[in-house]
Amino acid sequence: MICYECQQSSNRRDAVALCHHCYAGLCQQHAFVLEDPVTAQYPVCQTVVLPLRARLFLCSTCRTALQQTSDGVRTTPWELPEPEPSGHKQAPPR
Repeated sequence: MICYECQQSSNRRDAVALCHHCYAGLCQQHAFVLEDPVTAQYPVCQTVVLPLRARLFLCSTCRTALQQTSDGVRTTPWELPEPEPSGHKQAPPR
């Protein structure tokens, strides 16, 4: 599988991940790596956030779409890192 973002710019790179939202193939340069909180339900309607987080990949299109809101308040449970001017910033793996 090749990276969808690279293919759009007439380049060819192997995909190393899939976007969590749209399932597009992504190379290491185009994959945003995020940490996804994992929760568990306990009796009496209690939700607990567990200490370890899952890894989540997003393409730039889905990342931008998930950042937008109508009232300016972020509604996603993930911390979406701001991109660096020279390229994509990736969260360190856990």
